Amino acid sequence: MTDTVEITRDAPLSASLQALTETYPDAPAAELRRFADARPNSQEDALALYAKYLAWREADGSAAALAEAAAPLGGTISEGFASLGPKTAGDRVLLVEGARYDSAFDHAAYVALLCSHMDAACAAADDSRVVVVVDCRPCRGWPSPAGWSFLPLLRAILGTAPDCYPERLRTVVVFPVPYWAAMIMNTVTALLDPVTRDKIALVAGDTDVDTPCPAGVWDHVAADALPPRARCRRPP
Repeated sequence: MTDTVEITRDAPLSASLQALTETYPDAPAAELRRFADARPNSQEDALALYAKYLAWREADGSAAALAEAAAPLGGTISEGFASLGPKTAGDRVLLVEGARYDSAFDHAAYVALLCSHMDAACAAADDSRVVVVVDCRPCRGWPSPAGWSFLPLLRAILGTAPDCYPERLRTVVVFPVPYWAAMIMNTVTALLDPVTRDKIALVAGDTDVDTPCPAGVWDHVAADALPPRARCRRPP
């Protein structure tokens, strides 16, 4: 049976959650809570956001559509570019190895791949969150593109993820981040709402090939949540 929201005296519903619950009584309670929390000050905005999400799920966000969109990447790129690790402190870890990014592929394929991983990490009816670890270290044998090459991909991700996966993100850990890359990230994240922007942690570190993770990464994620190749970068 689908989890539903019950109204109790001890836990009154917010106006946004009340509106969502009345409009979508059969929807998962955890999912409705996330969308209500994303738009706590406006019932209309919460309803519009959820309606947009449902329309996306019926079209580009369906499992079949996401798989088809990500298919051009092939198995090797898909498996390496983004991979799910075990839970750490109750959150699922999604490792993204940026050096595998190849701009020859449409950025929409990468967005679809990341959405598929988000769906695999979190069921609609649970409250789990995701820690996204973005490893930007170059590696021999990988495309290792320049920082500016990521901008179209970042914009595409920001155009989908916040509205389709509200309140799913615990932290985004980006490393290693030299001065020039921090400037790029600050430009991109300026488009985000303050709550989401505060979840992004930039960790400085050595950007040479085949370097270990900077120590600051372990302030955000347990070492055993990342595969050995990510703890100390080595060619595949």
